[in-house]
Amino acid sequence: MATDYWVSPTTRSIDYGLSPMQAKALLGTKNVFLQACPGSGKTTALAGRVAWLRGQGAKVALISFTNVGADEIAKKIQASHGLKLSGDSYIGTIHSFLQKYVLTPFAHKLTGSDSAVRIDPREVERRDPSNCKTEDYTFTNDGKIRPNNPKNTVESNIAEIVLSAKLEAAKFGVVSANDAVYWSARVLREIPGVAQALAERFDEIVVDEAQDTTEMQLDCLDLIMLAGLKSMVLVGDYDQSIYGFNGARRDLCASMASEWDLREETLTENYRSSQEICNASGRLRGETPADTAVGPFKDFGVAPQIFLYSPGKEDMISSIFMEMTELYGIEPKNSTILAPSNHLAAVIRGQRLDILPKDIKILVDAKLSKDGITIDGYKSIERLFSRLAFGRESATQMMDPLEIRNKVVKLLSMLPVPTGDLRLWASDAIHLTDILVSELTQNPSSKLGVEIDASALNLGSAESFGQVGVTRVSTIHGVKGESIDAVALILQPQSERQREFGYHGPAGILANRLAKPSTADLDTDEWRRVTYVAMTRARKLLAIGIPDTDPPSVLYQFRAAGFGYFAPAL
Repeated sequence: MATDYWVSPTTRSIDYGLSPMQAKALLGTKNVFLQACPGSGKTTALAGRVAWLRGQGAKVALISFTNVGADEIAKKIQASHGLKLSGDSYIGTIHSFLQKYVLTPFAHKLTGSDSAVRIDPREVERRDPSNCKTEDYTFTNDGKIRPNNPKNTVESNIAEIVLSAKLEAAKFGVVSANDAVYWSARVLREIPGVAQALAERFDEIVVDEAQDTTEMQLDCLDLIMLAGLKSMVLVGDYDQSIYGFNGARRDLCASMASEWDLREETLTENYRSSQEICNASGRLRGETPADTAVGPFKDFGVAPQIFLYSPGKEDMISSIFMEMTELYGIEPKNSTILAPSNHLAAVIRGQRLDILPKDIKILVDAKLSKDGITIDGYKSIERLFSRLAFGRESATQMMDPLEIRNKVVKLLSMLPVPTGDLRLWASDAIHLTDILVSELTQNPSSKLGVEIDASALNLGSAESFGQVGVTRVSTIHGVKGESIDAVALILQPQSERQREFGYHGPAGILANRLAKPSTADLDTDEWRRVTYVAMTRARKLLAIGIPDTDPPSVLYQFRAAGFGYFAPAL
């Protein structure tokens, strides 16, 4: 008879460092659907649950949306409870989970591969047909092909080429990350005993950031659940679901939680923000009560602030915000300005990236990335090197891809962080790129210095990257999961079309929502959920910058919603 770890009589008598609300939600029960508000101490709560189960010998698989999220929980478990998840338990992303237990051991039976199937995007790309990137497409549940961007269409002949290339790569033993989930779902569905073995391998699967799971990832979890998994725990916050463009299905996640008969629990204690900020974000969320601030800044009694900026002078926003943070005793280094797009973030920094040639911009983006260059960033520069050296964006049949990657790494290590005169930095970047390309081949197909017309770099010393200030500027997606003392969310101006037809711009839409809370829009509008994520990053001070070209009624609505008005002494 299987041990029932979830009804242990010692459950309530052992201190796992949880609040009464967290303990009620996560100790002494199984099959839980936990909705955790921003700043609810979710990492602490998950660490406590895992420690409780592991202390009784249960085998736990903890799956997070990102490696960073998984690492954060693993460190918390070890620091707070002295436990390291290894051996008969697991912690990592759903892709690595599926690769370890499903894809690599069994997928070759379906793909026809002579070797174990692995996730290897570089090898998949190397095998792509000419002028066709298979990573831009993914499998549907019925084995057909669709573009990653749902707004795009795919012609039948292209779909056939992509499908053939994907199947050939899988037969060779390599798949992309997205395709790994497709093949894993097929393994769990079609190969007898695999789902059941995995359901018996673990006593419980915990899914962090569950609102960001895709339909096919949920299919994999569903197959394991149906095979007899004893407990499933989903943890997330639907109001923070901002990855719809990656295929996240928050609606289906809720449907699966109901189908699995998971017991709903909610954490509404906020350890991050002041009550003033909780009240403002609660109004955006809708007519439900605001979360209760219980952390060290709960009584920081500064109402959220509104300030005006002039479109075309966005580089003044940093000065306004620094004046505000100084007024309230918050250090600029603990403050962040949030923009809804990379372009607006660059404009706020004073970076004229819009006038850069495309091939220079990818180098700038790589050096300005806060968290380091992404895989896509590397690929973009590798394609640039391949084109200059060999006249084609994929030159893997002519040279070891690692040699090209090494030159890219060398270039990025040699280039300084972009500051000051844009023209001079771009000239240096061109010169270094051409030198490194010539090290790949004695007869390069072209030179970056030749391809980029000199007139494109005749920008003058007045055109600069802007000054690197002490206040950080980021996109909203770039700070998800963070806690920041002071946040300034910058809203873009009302467009000419919106003004012509009497529609609100972003500031007007948000002001109206805050002044007249309603639950309808946040459920269906990802833009508002992105805004909600931005507002809930703040610990002490929340500010919203609105264009002074918007109607005066927008400012009045913010004031009606309880916002203060900050007028800088500039």
